[in-house]
Amino acid sequence: MIQNNGTLNVYDGVKIGNAYVTSSGAGGAVYNSGTFYMHGGEVSWNAVARSNDGTGAGIYCGPESKTTVFYLNGGKVSNNTAVDYSTKSADGGGIAVDKGTIYINGGTICNNRAATGGSDAAADGGGIIARVGAKIYMNAGSIEKNFAGGFGGGVLLWNSTLDMRGGTIANNFARNGGGVGMSTNSKSTFHMFNDATVTNNYAEYG
Repeated sequence: MIQNNGTLNVYDGVKIGNAYVTSSGAGGAVYNSGTFYMHGGEVSWNAVARSNDGTGAGIYCGPESKTTVFYLNGGKVSNNTAVDYSTKSADGGGIAVDKGTIYINGGTICNNRAATGGSDAAADGGGIIARVGAKIYMNAGSIEKNFAGGFGGGVLLWNSTLDMRGGTIANNFARNGGGVGMSTNSKSTFHMFNDATVTNNYAEYG
């Protein structure tokens, strides 16, 4: 696992993978408390697993007390899994962000999974979970083929904002909110503009 408290750059040809975290429960591959630029390469096949609130199997941006920024300009965040072997949730299969900011200018977030135990219930944000005032600015790229057992197959917003001016959110699945979900009673906002596409997402209950 990489712990970033400064500035981290990842370029084409770099693979950050096969990390398995059980102790901290956050950031299977990258725990970002600073600024992270992903120009290419991949963050893939990582996992967080613990008995209470595992989060951000690929990348975690936080905690709330830090000013964290993640730029996805290219490459992919893929095939990461957050799993919790208890009655609580494992959120953010690909990325979890607490209060920080994510800019998606290219690349893809795909085939990530947020699940709880064997039932896949109550796990949110298959691709991304954004919490406690986090902001996501999506200008290009894609969020696709992610799974959440609870809310938000592609993206789950909890008291956070998604500003989508381009790119695609497609072919994601969740129990509720296949493409983009907003937690019940949360003060979240989703702005979608002309060049953005949200299509072919699936939810069991809507």
